[in-house]
Amino acid sequence: MTTEKTTATAETKKVVKGVRGAIGAMIAEGKFTKSQIIDIICKDWQDVKAITVSTYLSDSKNPKYSKFDKIAIEDPRTKVFSFEK
Repeated sequence: MTTEKTTATAETKKVVKGVRGAIGAMIAEGKFTKSQIIDIICKDWQDVKAITVSTYLSDSKNPKYSKFDKIAIEDPRTKVFSFEK
């Protein structure tokens, strides 16, 4: 039972790391809106809920909660996410 739990935890960590990396890469490209990022991530990772991706994106704009090295900004006009220069 412990081995199953350990394996599940390791797999979950891999998924989280992959999702976080994909979100960061999409923000770095600077050409995706929040809804586009959510759609793409949820399509590629069926186990990931849209609210999880939305939370990562909201947190990415706040230095206190961001999981990324840079702070993300959302263009008020186009709604496209990018990292601060």
